[in-house]
Amino acid sequence: MEAAVKSPIPFGVEEVISAKDDDKGVHLITRTENSPLNGPTHFLFAHECERGEVIHLKGNTKDLDVNDEAMRNQLLAVLRAHIPFRGFVFDGDDYAEDSYTALIPWLVDKWKNWRPFSVTALCRYEDLYRVERSWKGKLSGSGIFLEFIGFFPRRLQKISASDVPSEWARLGITGLQFTRSPTVVCIGKGGEVLKQERAYWDKKQASCSIQWFVIPFPKRGDAAPQTSAAAAAGSSAGECLASSRASEADI
Repeated sequence: MEAAVKSPIPFGVEEVISAKDDDKGVHLITRTENSPLNGPTHFLFAHECERGEVIHLKGNTKDLDVNDEAMRNQLLAVLRAHIPFRGFVFDGDDYAEDSYTALIPWLVDKWKNWRPFSVTALCRYEDLYRVERSWKGKLSGSGIFLEFIGFFPRRLQKISASDVPSEWARLGITGLQFTRSPTVVCIGKGGEVLKQERAYWDKKQASCSIQWFVIPFPKRGDAAPQTSAAAAAGSSAGECLASSRASEADI
């Protein structure tokens, strides 16, 4: 990887480290705002974790009722079942109050005392700086590194549009290949993008199994769903929920 350099964009934070890795087809930005750690040697790059050490989050990006208490409890129960893990990865979406991304700072607050721990956004390269700006200050004071990885177009083109029509689904699949995360948690019902990702993975990547959990947060103004996360996600989620009380009582 090239030597880290300051980003040319004036973000107004303590420091932003920016580096490219052409072999991997990525550009990386790491924000060190309000972090108690010092220097890039401490960064926990999601792609350097062992398989199983990161949880991949995705979901609906608008009109989501992220304050639904029952669904928040379901989400925590699924995550607790996978303790220990070392970070969250998400699909590089802008921060918004009606998006699944609004729950990430809340989740980070639950896990902020774990070390090492990081949060990584996986973006299209052309969206990298816009997404980074939308997250400015959202994890301030948490002491957690927030990383942004932008995939160059040639990296995303490795997945055929005939196999996966949605570019957002291709981004999600590329992210899963990059991190090798065996656990995906969808906040909201996911829709067509999630359907395409699952279909591709079942067909093309069957040797690398993934557990898919769907936490059906309602849209704003809708009644809360009557089904549990276990029922929505299948029997494997039920097993995880049943064993989710073991490791960390205050999470």
